[in-house]
Amino acid sequence: MEYDSGPGLSFHPSYRWLLDRGHPSPEGLKSLVSNCRAKGFSQNALHQPWVVLHELAHGYDYLYLGQAKHYSNPQIKAVYKRAKESGTYESVVCRYSKGAKHYALSNEMEYFAENTEAYFGTNDFYPFVRAELKEHDPAGYALLQTIWGVDIKEQRRTARSLANFIDNERAPAPKANKRKVYTATSKYEKRQIEGWTVYIGPPLVQQKAYGDEICKLLRYKLHLVKRYMPEKSLERLKKVPIWLERDNRAVAYMTYHTCAEQLKAANQNPDKLRSIEIGNTERFRQWQGLQQFAVLNQLARAYYDQALSKKTKKIKEAWQKALDGGKHDSVLRFDGKHVRHPALTSPVEFFAETTEAYYGVNDHYPFLQFETRQYDPNTCLLLEELWGGKAK
Repeated sequence: MEYDSGPGLSFHPSYRWLLDRGHPSPEGLKSLVSNCRAKGFSQNALHQPWVVLHELAHGYDYLYLGQAKHYSNPQIKAVYKRAKESGTYESVVCRYSKGAKHYALSNEMEYFAENTEAYFGTNDFYPFVRAELKEHDPAGYALLQTIWGVDIKEQRRTARSLANFIDNERAPAPKANKRKVYTATSKYEKRQIEGWTVYIGPPLVQQKAYGDEICKLLRYKLHLVKRYMPEKSLERLKKVPIWLERDNRAVAYMTYHTCAEQLKAANQNPDKLRSIEIGNTERFRQWQGLQQFAVLNQLARAYYDQALSKKTKKIKEAWQKALDGGKHDSVLRFDGKHVRHPALTSPVEFFAETTEAYYGVNDHYPFLQFETRQYDPNTCLLLEELWGGKAK
């Protein structure tokens, strides 16, 4: 890795490229992924967060699927040819244009790597996410499932469980604690994670390996918030405590507690007021790939409650305009279904959902900022005003 020299992040299939340019070859390695422009990588990774996977996909393709120097992959070649001939990749939305030729058309290796990004993460060319890839290029979608050995049944089961939750249980009031005795705050382990105060429930402390895994996942999610949100809003967001529970049946997934009366009625710890609670860490772990910025969604609710009391009128007007406009009545969801956008539920839901899409990644269309800017430019301007900065 170099600070600011070389071609950027790339996969080198042989020593020759390195040696011809004066780079020493790492001992014992026949090929490698290198980052010769760390400065640019740090900046560009905001819009290409899965670019490392892209290069690793090249390595997997070249070394294992294509037989290295005798590279040939009939499966990828056939599907790539069909996609190229279809014309569907000729002009697509991307991070820098409303209509550009997809980088996947460069060759069959780029086709495989680009769509691998979209399938497992997000890409910077449309299709940006898995659900869009399935609609846009069903053959390419199926090819990736086969080549990467995706457990399709498990993937569908996970998507179905989240979809059922959204359809039937999303954001309910806390359910009553049948024990009628909540765990005292003093029983929780208090940690600082990425600048946030986090209260870790006793079962997670006792199950150390699992609890550490959940804290590691939360650290990653909060790192994304710090990386993508405007600086002006971060200090306010860090003041919102987060509670982790192994399985609090009063909170089926995660929520922001805004009502003291609801907490009392449900026999829940009153100290959780104006905090975020991840009440079921297993759901958090299982669904995190489908809802990449769910933590930001909850932080947006806290921000709405604690920082925007004088500006809710503007949000309500934008929400009403979305209701009347009809564009959100049927949108693509992560599971491939077309549904009513949850942003239409209420002004606070509208604010949280559009924040996810503009500053991070949402699980409903528009999925990320490149689409949001086209889909609802006025709401983007409002978000920039409320959060104190543009999407990076």
